[in-house]
Amino acid sequence: MEITHLLIVLVVILALVKIAGVISVKLGQPAIFGQLLTGLLLGPAIFGVLKPHGAISFSAEIGVILMMFLVGLETNVEDMKKVGLPAVTGGFGGVIGSFVLGFILARYILVLNLYASVFVAVLLTATSVSISAQTLMELGHLRSKEGRTILGAAIVDDILGIILLSIVLGFYGNGAVNIPVLIGKMAIFFVGSIMIGQKVLPALIKYIRPIGNRYTVTSTALIVCFFYSWFAEWFGGVATITGAYIAGVCFAKSDAVREIHDNLSMMANSFFVPIFVVNVGLQARRVPIDGQFIFYTLLVIIIAIIAKVAGSGLGTYFARFSLLESLRVGTGMVSRGEVALIICSIGLSAGIITQEVFSLMIVMTIATTLVTPLMLKTIFNNAPLINKINDWDISIRESTQRLKRHDKKSNSKVKTELKSHHI
Repeated sequence: MEITHLLIVLVVILALVKIAGVISVKLGQPAIFGQLLTGLLLGPAIFGVLKPHGAISFSAEIGVILMMFLVGLETNVEDMKKVGLPAVTGGFGGVIGSFVLGFILARYILVLNLYASVFVAVLLTATSVSISAQTLMELGHLRSKEGRTILGAAIVDDILGIILLSIVLGFYGNGAVNIPVLIGKMAIFFVGSIMIGQKVLPALIKYIRPIGNRYTVTSTALIVCFFYSWFAEWFGGVATITGAYIAGVCFAKSDAVREIHDNLSMMANSFFVPIFVVNVGLQARRVPIDGQFIFYTLLVIIIAIIAKVAGSGLGTYFARFSLLESLRVGTGMVSRGEVALIICSIGLSAGIITQEVFSLMIVMTIATTLVTPLMLKTIFNNAPLINKINDWDISIRESTQRLKRHDKKSNSKVKTELKSHHI
């Protein structure tokens, strides 16, 4: 793409994205919904005005990395510790629910072979927290109990998903995946990057600040962000966005956190993040549409949504979250975003899935990414729905308590009868 062509493409994208964001907000929806829809409309799936290109994709990758770094900067580590157990159970629940339902769907409804079925199951376990994080930031709930849990659960999800994907690819290619080594490298990355980051990075900022200009601190933070992103995938075997998020968390305790956030936020949200959001929509392709394709597409989308809402929701509910809080966490895990797009591409290039299955999964990915902002806004801000869910929660807990009291009375009665008969 020539520079003149690229420039006019950027003009079109940025102008339409901003207009779409404003219209979306005017209609009572998060700005990101309109931005995602813009990419879908402009892309090959509908009007075909724009196509994915290296320069756009590269800018999009930088955008999602910066977005997750900014999310990390806004993360309070002490608050994250308070939701440690629900984050773990929510992440595990989402992966288990998605894998089981995904395998049943692929094997017995789509009638795929064993490898393809397992691969689709792994694909459905993916979660792209970037869309949820951006939406929660817009709604002002990123630092809420549920927002922190979604971020933590997404990291757990990322780790489990990478392990499962590595196993599938290893066996499909007749290779041997050394699972202990893989898990060990992940552990070294997480423990090492967090420990070094929390002790070294704040001290580094204090040392650099007096000797540089007003942008030196921000440039240093950017260097660390990109290094963590690279190291996360190259050594740790996890997504680049996970490394960016951890880098942000490490800088969150620095005295310069507000300076770093303000400088990078201006750059990211004015250019790179809008490009990323539009690029998600551009990934969709036009596919032959008939009754069978529509049926299977709707079925896959419904199962993908239910799997995360139910799986992650139950996981956090068992960790003593309320029904409303659990549903919010499950909803925040629905978006598959760029993570699923990457896995789809891997499966197609490796020959595990066909072009037809690839198209089906791409549509599912775009659909779950589009509906997540709408679902999050509804579950966080819709007062009648919130009240109804709370009423259900109270009824469920009261019924559970009555059953427990009934069981205690029954056990006590049985013990009394046994004693009376000297048993």
